[in-house]
Amino acid sequence: MKLEPLIIFSSGIIGTGKTTIMKALLNSIDNSFYLDRDDIIQASLNVSTASCPNLISFEEYVRNDGIFPNHAHAEETPFGDMINLDPTNDSGKNSQFYRRHIRDQSYLIQIWLARTNLEYGKVPIIDCVTIRQIQDGTLKKFANHPFFDGFEKYHFHFYADEDVLYERYLERLNKPKSDYDRKRYPMNKEISREEFHR
Repeated sequence: MKLEPLIIFSSGIIGTGKTTIMKALLNSIDNSFYLDRDDIIQASLNVSTASCPNLISFEEYVRNDGIFPNHAHAEETPFGDMINLDPTNDSGKNSQFYRRHIRDQSYLIQIWLARTNLEYGKVPIIDCVTIRQIQDGTLKKFANHPFFDGFEKYHFHFYADEDVLYERYLERLNKPKSDYDRKRYPMNKEISREEFHR
């Protein structure tokens, strides 16, 4: 089917099936496209090592942030050697760098991409809104952005039984993961059902 331009948001904790369902929806709407924030974040974690005469090096910029050498490594990209940052969302200093430089910027990128495609008659499907983004008001700010004025919006929230989520978590442990996923998700080791529900 083909729809008039509108925007679709999904939310829910990891394992509720939002990505699976949103991608199925993508295949059902001819003029839709899928915007996964994880893809934007992953690309944003690469910092150029290029030397700029009027700027200090990136290493010097973050000298006191505890990022080097434990949370960064050299990576070869199509655009040359870059520094790849560990996106771990813990309470450490690297998490602070993520929140300051990447978290909200990734939402702004999604907004601009969605707006441009809405103007061309597309239906953006926005994935990767978690409970945290609902609680801190990010979803509301996103959905009420002036860029989306005049377009219909639909919000799909996913939930599942805690025991079902735990079984899905165990299944995910055995699946191959990208380097990004291995670093990003803190639960890449098996934990008890009680620990998981906390």
